[in-house]
Amino acid sequence: DLEGLVQRAVAECESFAPSIVYLPWPGERHGDHRAVSVAIARALRRIRFAGTALGYEVWTPMPAEIVLDLAPVAELKRRAIQRYETPLGYVDYERTIFGLHAYRSLLLTDARVEID
Repeated sequence: DLEGLVQRAVAECESFAPSIVYLPWPGERHGDHRAVSVAIARALRRIRFAGTALGYEVWTPMPAEIVLDLAPVAELKRRAIQRYETPLGYVDYERTIFGLHAYRSLLLTDARVEID
């Protein structure tokens, strides 16, 4: 229900009023991730969002422009990944996700940006 996702994203943006929104990048090949990207993009257009929207990769590598230092939030991310017990029975997501991060860090080591 794409329209339902759009409406939920509109409601969240209107109640939270963010200045920055993160969404899966539009080239993501996983159908659910792509649907979320489309829904959020439509919601942002619908509310005439004037802030910054930044895409992130999930499984489909995207052309990177900057690399963020995730060290300050790595443990939090690991704990979040571990909550997906059923998928973790099939794939070592922690290894693959952090492997992709390591790959990215090799590409743009001079463009690292620290996050709070």
